[in-house]
Amino acid sequence: SRRRTRRSSAAESFTISANPDSSLSASTIERSSAASDRPDASWSSSLSAFTVLLVAGLLGVAAVLPYVMELVGSGIFGQAAAADVPMPLILTLALLQNGILLAVTILIGLVLSERIGLRMPLIQAWTTGTRASVAQAVVLLPSLLAGAAVGATLVAIEALVFLRHLPPPMQRLFAMPLWKRLLAGVLYGGITEELLMRLFLMSLVAWLCGRWWKTPG
Repeated sequence: SRRRTRRSSAAESFTISANPDSSLSASTIERSSAASDRPDASWSSSLSAFTVLLVAGLLGVAAVLPYVMELVGSGIFGQAAAADVPMPLILTLALLQNGILLAVTILIGLVLSERIGLRMPLIQAWTTGTRASVAQAVVLLPSLLAGAAVGATLVAIEALVFLRHLPPPMQRLFAMPLWKRLLAGVLYGGITEELLMRLFLMSLVAWLCGRWWKTPG
């Protein structure tokens, strides 16, 4: 048995040394073994990602509050809603309700996305203190520019084509200050709704589909 052990060790050493990428393979094996020896590292990274996403989602909720206050104050939902509900109560309930909803959906989304292989490379690199790859970092700026261009196009189409056909109460939305609409659309729509619809809902649908439609591999 000792001879077999020595032979297997020699064979492994020869395989690594003969591999032209032996330095990369050895470092990868070393990092993997080090990561397996630190089970708390994965938990700390997941907790950091959860915290970052929750704070970002709550930032979106806070950004939409001026828009909601304008809606309630304008009486678009009826005079009873504008007069009878205290504004501090509306703000408190909005933060509390959305905070609980975001915490639950982000937690489920992180678990399910990990199971189906969806990744958040930029956030994971930030929370773990590592550098994102060039391919991952390069896609960030084009994505922001493309999203801004599509958003501006949709707003222009809605203002030029559909606004005149909306009922008068709905037309009041376009009379609001631009900064309130931008905060609601960019931060709440771009962060909070994406957490709810993409991280949670898309991961849930993909996971449920994977329970029935699978390939043998």
